[in-house]
Amino acid sequence: MAKKREVTYFVVIENLKLSHKLTIGPVELEPLTQEKFQELIDKVNIGLDKKSYYFAEEKDRETFKQLQMQPVLSQFTPKAHAALASTRLFVRGAANDFVIAHKRFQDVLHLLRFCGGFVYKKGSKANAYIGLRGELYWGYRAYLTFSDEAEWGFGQHRVGYLFPFDLTQKRLELFRKNELDTFSAVFSKPLNEQTDIEKRLISSITWVSRSTFELSESEQFILLCIALENLLGGDIKKSITKTLTERLALLLEDEHDKRIEIANQTLEIFRIRGEVVHTGQPNDASKLLEQLPLAFEYINRAIVKTARLMKELKWNEISDFTSYLTELKVA
Repeated sequence: MAKKREVTYFVVIENLKLSHKLTIGPVELEPLTQEKFQELIDKVNIGLDKKSYYFAEEKDRETFKQLQMQPVLSQFTPKAHAALASTRLFVRGAANDFVIAHKRFQDVLHLLRFCGGFVYKKGSKANAYIGLRGELYWGYRAYLTFSDEAEWGFGQHRVGYLFPFDLTQKRLELFRKNELDTFSAVFSKPLNEQTDIEKRLISSITWVSRSTFELSESEQFILLCIALENLLGGDIKKSITKTLTERLALLLEDEHDKRIEIANQTLEIFRIRGEVVHTGQPNDASKLLEQLPLAFEYINRAIVKTARLMKELKWNEISDFTSYLTELKVA
């Protein structure tokens, strides 16, 4: 049997401003300082020194080391607003450790983007633009116009990340009030040990995170609707919109009038969703822009409320969740 070995993966997260160490699930985050960078370089050098002795000539050894070091220098060099993420795995033989590590990093990014929705207003896109180094972008869309009177104009629209995702202690406290630690505990579990309701929560968080990357408001809107359907409607066989609407209203509010308001808004959200899915665009774009922040607010609140109830009432199955909502409806 192959010997079990410990492997630690490191990646750089761009545009994440971090002043302290933070552990989320199986991933540790820390500032990418010059000191930390030098620590990584020293470890790489130890390994390269061992391998370089395959070459008889000193100059060949140095050339080999320089070539091997170049990717590290280019990808892990400290930059403003970058953090270092690491995760440790124990593997035996030809394991798919890279796939596991990559999923862990992406899960943490999805969770931070989701939590960012409680800080950054929808539309600012600030919560979207953290990602592994090489995934992010920024730039300008340029527009040149001419009129029939020989007048011309030039404009630019900024796309990509605008300013850092600043994870201050105050914001971290806000994230924790919105169940960051609950989600972190779920991410720490192996997939086969997560309950049905935990898997549903993680999946919904992922859909919300993906919506933040979309430049198209229609695409954002559809992904948020998918998140709502995923969280509240996985067991529905018929009358999906009606049941989703009822469940969301019951989950988010206690007062009858407020439930009616949420139900009406949710019906409108899914009416617009139907237009976008079937025709590619809403009949009235202003209606979509009006409902987009509400869809974002509702799914974020629903995910947090579900996580809180799951923890308090010790839910394991989706049926625990739906039974709770049914009891509220009957009451």
